[in-house]
Amino acid sequence: MTSIGQNAELILREQQAVITRVEENDLRSLSEAIQEAPRVFVLGEGRSGLVMRMLAVRLMHLGKPAFVVGETITPAIEPGDLLIACSGSGETDVTCLLAEKAVAAEATLAVLTADRQSRLARAANVVISIPTQHKTGAGAITTTTVQFGASLFEQCALVLCEAIVLGRMPESKNAVVARHANLE
Repeated sequence: MTSIGQNAELILREQQAVITRVEENDLRSLSEAIQEAPRVFVLGEGRSGLVMRMLAVRLMHLGKPAFVVGETITPAIEPGDLLIACSGSGETDVTCLLAEKAVAAEATLAVLTADRQSRLARAANVVISIPTQHKTGAGAITTTTVQFGASLFEQCALVLCEAIVLGRMPESKNAVVARHANLE
């Protein structure tokens, strides 16, 4: 039986093995799309949706108008806006349908997925391919994992989103701190 610390080290090694295989140019394209968009919308189901919610909070901290699709206060997406959708399989029906609606509304679509050939990826302007298995066990597997389901995909998606935000962080974090929730 391994210790919890050993398990954590194993998870971190798995993440590093995947993240080093993600195309830097694709990550730059997503970072630029975020910068250029007047507003950013995020979308995902399950744990992928939680990763996207965390990204929306970080974008808000940077002063970028960000909305979570499905929330009651989310406005209509418009031409020029950016939708970032996350789905390991790239085939999640709700995510694909809403992404296709965003494209029809002339928004830019960026996707984080394990399957570059998926329905979601084929509709996208920007694709971040995270080479892991997804919940169905398929995907662009270049790294084996001891973790359950899509855990490795979701963890890597979160780390990559945080890395993009870190690259946009101002030298003085005072503005970021000022935007942090104060009703807590």
